[in-house]
Amino acid sequence: MLKNWRDLSIVAAFDFDDVKIGSCIVLFALVPVVSTIVILQVFVPTAEVARIIATEYPRIETPNPQIYLLYLTSDVVHVIVATLVILILRRRLREDISIPKQTALERAIYLFIGLIVGLFLISDSLSPNVAALSHARVYKILEHSPLFSPYFKLIPGDLVGGRLFPSLYLFSILPGGLIILGLIVAVVTCFMLGRDLTFVRNSLKARLTASKREELDARIRTFQNYFYALSAVLVTSSISTGLYFRLPLTTIAPGEAYASFRDVSTAMTICWGVTFSLTMLVMCFYPYFRIQKDLRARLKESKVAYDTELQQWLEDIRKDYVVQSNLTPLLSTFLPAAVALLSRFI
Repeated sequence: MLKNWRDLSIVAAFDFDDVKIGSCIVLFALVPVVSTIVILQVFVPTAEVARIIATEYPRIETPNPQIYLLYLTSDVVHVIVATLVILILRRRLREDISIPKQTALERAIYLFIGLIVGLFLISDSLSPNVAALSHARVYKILEHSPLFSPYFKLIPGDLVGGRLFPSLYLFSILPGGLIILGLIVAVVTCFMLGRDLTFVRNSLKARLTASKREELDARIRTFQNYFYALSAVLVTSSISTGLYFRLPLTTIAPGEAYASFRDVSTAMTICWGVTFSLTMLVMCFYPYFRIQKDLRARLKESKVAYDTELQQWLEDIRKDYVVQSNLTPLLSTFLPAAVALLSRFI
């Protein structure tokens, strides 16, 4: 027993099942992103990526700010939606929970946010193909655009990590901040899933009274709300991403070069939109399989066989918690990919 919750260390925090399961969901959620980075690195020739970046595009003297204004508008929407979701989840995290467990969850969240942001920065500094196609290609044109050149002043390297991160464009703060905000929402959502999944699993192992069954039903339904909230954030992120990749079109002159750049931008938008959807899909199926496994185990218990009412309830909840009954939240996981596919018409 902890004598003082303030003495709770990072290592001790992982003694809680809520933290363990939340951490597992975070790690599973990283699989689609890591897979995207690896696939683009292995199957897209580096020489071809270098050629795409080195391509010179004819520029117009007076940029059209239309896409830029849409991009800024989408950024504002993304920030507002993500901030609201974070505040709601943070408040939900503190409901009906002991202070030591709350502290453990919050420290684990901060730890994983720091680790993921650190990995994001380190990976970006190594200039993999995904980084080159995602921003080096875009920056090469924007830094010479009259509309964006003022934002391409370098921030001194000693302010952003010395040799590891020798310089940072002022413009990078905006898209980088949006990415970090999305990562925060994803991590908090993972630990909220871990918190509620732990409650559900422990409840299934305990004596299932009528009030406990009602509470269990309500807690399982909250999983859908998490996916709706995360979907809203990732949809706004997909829209911002698509407009970000099109920012250079404000400067490139119409013609074959314009169409070529737009096609690559569409491909990268779809790539990230699909990655966002796959991330949500992984997060969606993890609690689904864990709950189904626990329900099957409870149904096999000998004492359940003699309690027909309990057996029927377990069967009903098992049937309710299947993919067909969760079609709406399942479809919501594909919204980021759908939005990315629609970007080709912009």
